Amino acid sequence: MDADDLQRSLRRAARLFDPVTAGLLETAVVAYAVRMPGAELAEVTFDSGTAPAAVRGGTRVRLFTFDAAMLSVDVEVTPRGPGLSLVGRLTPAGPAEITVRGPRSAITVADGLGRFGFPRLAPGPFSLLVRAPGAGPLTTDWITL
Repeated sequence: MDADDLQRSLRRAARLFDPVTAGLLETAVVAYAVRMPGAELAEVTFDSGTAPAAVRGGTRVRLFTFDAAMLSVDVEVTPRGPGLSLVGRLTPAGPAEITVRGPRSAITVADGLGRFGFPRLAPGPFSLLVRAPGAGPLTTDWITL
């Protein structure tokens, strides 16, 4: 068996025993379609979804913090009917254009205090793209809700 035959056998085995799910394929397609080469990446440094669930309470609010060298983005995501509501804040505070990237992208503007919001988002993978005056673009890690 040569290297090409081995590679074909391994690909066939992967398709049979570890197929790519439709959800993972959708996430990959969305991430590739809205990539932003050259943007600084703000990584998740806090995710309340990894914390233990509360004993009491109804709707579970999800909190995230994304940190980069010059900017931090705090986000709160709340289920609202069939969709989601997202509000956030930039640190240091200041105006910026915020784009939520995902199944249905949307654009808003952060006010002078760095506050922004998206009242109706579709569940699924999302990332934020931040364009602040005097700074290069910043993109957050992808999160699936």
